[in-house]
Amino acid sequence: MAKQFSYTSKKSVDQLINTAINSSNTMRKNVQIAAVHILIHAAKCGDYTKAQTLVDGLGQGVNARGLVEWFIKFGGLTVSEDATGFDGWQGKEYIKKNLDDAKSKMWFEFKPQNPYAGFNIVDAVTKTITSAEKILVTQDEINQLKKFLKAA
Repeated sequence: MAKQFSYTSKKSVDQLINTAINSSNTMRKNVQIAAVHILIHAAKCGDYTKAQTLVDGLGQGVNARGLVEWFIKFGGLTVSEDATGFDGWQGKEYIKKNLDDAKSKMWFEFKPQNPYAGFNIVDAVTKTITSAEKILVTQDEINQLKKFLKAA
């Protein structure tokens, strides 16, 4: 295992980068193919549970939120109130009606992730104000937050 982390050359680094990019692109394509086949299976057999198997099996290495949103949009799947998994669907006809779109819209385009989002103080304070308005805080405290936001 240690040998795979031994540096050899710039060329080997470039090759590893290309391998990683190609592997990632292949993985995204394979997830799309599996997801579409899950919808076809559900439309034929009434079994949408394979969607959960795919989401759970992929784990943290992918944009699972995007895949879940894709299944909701094209499979008509619904998510449990505690957001721990799929708990229903809109039926076979829903999938049949949306299958062509499911084939052409890639799952990772849903809920895209931006690794360089950074921290935005205005967004953070705005979110805090929204939260503060929903809980028991004084109007004076909310006004102080809004004053801070205007000054930023």
